[in-house]
Amino acid sequence: MMLVQQMRRVFGCDVLRSQKGVSLHRLIRHSSSTGSSPVSAPSAVDLAFLHFPATGTGSATNADNDTPVVFVHGLMGSAVNYRTLCRKPALSGPRDVFSIDLRNHGASPHDPDVSLHAMAADIAAFAQARGLSRVHIVGHSLGGRAAMATAILFPELVHRLIVVDIAPADYAAAGNEVSKSSFAVLKAMSRMDLVTLSSGADGKTGGNRKALDEALAREGIQDPFVRGFALQNCLFDGQQWRWRVGLDELIAGYVRVSCVCPSVLSLIHISEPTRPRLI
Repeated sequence: MMLVQQMRRVFGCDVLRSQKGVSLHRLIRHSSSTGSSPVSAPSAVDLAFLHFPATGTGSATNADNDTPVVFVHGLMGSAVNYRTLCRKPALSGPRDVFSIDLRNHGASPHDPDVSLHAMAADIAAFAQARGLSRVHIVGHSLGGRAAMATAILFPELVHRLIVVDIAPADYAAAGNEVSKSSFAVLKAMSRMDLVTLSSGADGKTGGNRKALDEALAREGIQDPFVRGFALQNCLFDGQQWRWRVGLDELIAGYVRVSCVCPSVLSLIHISEPTRPRLI
């Protein structure tokens, strides 16, 4: 109940289960009583994703058992994080399951707009392009924030919402240690000299992942698990190490990633016919 009350306070509406019907290109405007300008819709990018088609092996236990599920990863993650889970017959048996790469992550395009509003627009456009009128969304960490924003901005799309390891709170403003450490990891990654690390001691090009790990440790990231997770984003293209995550974009816009973006979400007004119902 405390989580629901917090979401009401921050987002200004009830969450989490939407009514039937979908209108993904509906322009969501601030309540006319406030006199504020409309919230402009950001341009969506074409998200990369993994698709796990329904196998028909599951058993239908309720009316919405075949509703597709969309998994949304956290900061510096990617669609492959949920590959094993998505393949489980209990999940992908009766329904299609998708795992997406958020903008500036995985194989999705890099874009300077790292706002939750933009991420929600991406998810809505992804669903519409595949004819998905209603979905369940599972979001972890940053993906949970993007999922919550999607439920607020596109309530007709989100049937059920599962948010993991995150709350609708302004972690940056609160000086949260996790928020600080995540930013520190991004900055440490950006300081690594990938050109030099792409060449071995003999001057020949080579992909030495151990050298990457040691370099990130020298930049102050002492936890080997954190280094390993971060370095999943460093790929060798045959000539040089390259970051697949949009480091510059995420660092420049980190405040928008780690806060609730009240400049967008607090302006949203959802009319009663489409207001989500509490689960």
